[in-house]
Amino acid sequence: MIGNQSETFRKNFQRKKMKLVKMLNVIVFAYTALWTPFFINLWYMNIIGLWFTHVQSKTTNSLLFCFWLSCFTSCMNPIIYFWYYKKFRQDFKKLWGDNTLFTGSDGKNNINTANFS
Repeated sequence: MIGNQSETFRKNFQRKKMKLVKMLNVIVFAYTALWTPFFINLWYMNIIGLWFTHVQSKTTNSLLFCFWLSCFTSCMNPIIYFWYYKKFRQDFKKLWGDNTLFTGSDGKNNINTANFS
């Protein structure tokens, strides 16, 4: 009986560990894929912009686009966590699923009954 429980625990632990490794791989891949264009563009702008000044306006716009693309990695992390982590999904649904932000524990709408005086 005890050996069976430890074997089940070990299998569950291995399964959870592999799921965590997959999630971390996705995060690292997304981070790398979204930041690489920015650094390539920055390198291109520094090398080519030294010789050709007329190229700078076009590369500045593309650098700005690549910068915003790289900032998107901050938005991707919660999406990835939501996709891979069941507890995160449950807590997110618990927080936002039943509109607990706008209603109190008594079910009344707290926004309309707020006293701002």
